[in-house]
Amino acid sequence: MGVFRDAMEQALALRGLAPKTCSAYLSWVRRLVRFCRVVPDQLTTEQVRAFLLHLTQERKLSFSTFNQALNGARFFFLEVLKRPFVMEGFRYQKPPSRLPMVMNDEEVSRLLATCHLNQSVRRRASRHRNRCLRSEPPRVQST
Repeated sequence: MGVFRDAMEQALALRGLAPKTCSAYLSWVRRLVRFCRVVPDQLTTEQVRAFLLHLTQERKLSFSTFNQALNGARFFFLEVLKRPFVMEGFRYQKPPSRLPMVMNDEEVSRLLATCHLNQSVRRRASRHRNRCLRSEPPRVQST
C-alpha cells in the first residue's frame, strides 16, 4: 500500500486536515485493505460495504467511529483513486436523540416532600418554583 499511502498522505496534506484526522483516515483505509485482502486500487464498493457492515454488525462500533471509517473510505475513493464512491443505503449515523426529563408540579412537590429538608429550605424552593411557573424574574437581594 506504499504508493497509495503516499498519495493519500499528500491528498490529506493538501486538504489541510488535522493530523489526528489524517492518521485516523490512513488507519481506516489500512484496515479496509487488510479486511478485503486486495490491492487498494482493486477495491470495489461492494467490498467497502461488506467492511462497513462488519464494523456495525460484528464489531458494534459507535456512531462516531463508524462515520470516521466511512469518511476515510470515501476520501480514499474520491481523492486518491479518483473513482466515484456510491454507497447506497449508508448514511451518517447519529445517536438517538434523548428528550430532557422535565418534572411537573406534582412530581416536584413529591420530590420536595420526600427530601428531609428543613422547613425554610422547602418554603424557599416552593417560592422559587412558583416564581418560575409565573415566569417572573427572581428578586435579587442586595446585602
